[in-house]
Amino acid sequence: ALEQEEFEIHYQAKVGINNQVNGLEALIRWKSCFDGAISPQEFIPVAEKSGRIMAISRWVISHVFRDFQAIQKMSDTPIIVSLNLSAYDVSDEKLVPFIITQLQLYSVNPPLVEFEITESAYLDNFDKADTFFSQIRQLGFLIALDDFGTGYSSMSYLTRLDINTLKIDRAFISQMLLNQQDKIIVQSTIQLAHNLGLEVTAEGIEDASLIGDLNRLGCERGQGFYFCKPIPVEELSGWLALHDRRLLASAGV
Repeated sequence: ALEQEEFEIHYQAKVGINNQVNGLEALIRWKSCFDGAISPQEFIPVAEKSGRIMAISRWVISHVFRDFQAIQKMSDTPIIVSLNLSAYDVSDEKLVPFIITQLQLYSVNPPLVEFEITESAYLDNFDKADTFFSQIRQLGFLIALDDFGTGYSSMSYLTRLDINTLKIDRAFISQMLLNQQDKIIVQSTIQLAHNLGLEVTAEGIEDASLIGDLNRLGCERGQGFYFCKPIPVEELSGWLALHDRRLLASAGV
């Protein structure tokens, strides 16, 4: 797939409480010439076990950085572009120099780029991850802790993580309307994050009825199929323009 350029980057919007798009998450997709579309849930674990994940991560970083300037031109307001890293990536001592090279090559603005890592991947490799992200922060990049609530969720560790954003896992968000306990967990997590000076992204929003509750709880942004499915960069400009027109129409402009 790497040799034949079968990978693609699709972007999924993150929408703020004002209903404006303020972020995009880059997600890798594989369209195999032999097997058609192959899910990341299938090929990422294989890539990790075979030692190819770091090469794939470099491919993603390079392509997202290449798209960066074009994405910013699609919006009147800055858009934070997020991309995922694995536990293997944060242990790779050569990754930061690679990121610096790509940063200079594509004139990327670091405060508008966010690296996401899962809670368990960060804490399983705490010392190496902490060293890696310390270097990343010094370059001006943002850091998000992904899938929060499904791993350790250790309060003692949370105070030691040098991050900007907590992403609450879809497992809690999707059950908010059905389960009062899940709603309490989401509310408590948002309050905790804000008390620590962190922003919050709610994952897996597929129902409009969730948005009101999340807004009242102070969640900064949401992400999910209700807003937008992941789409190629070529379709992104048209989708953003359509979203802006709907936003204006709803405001009576």
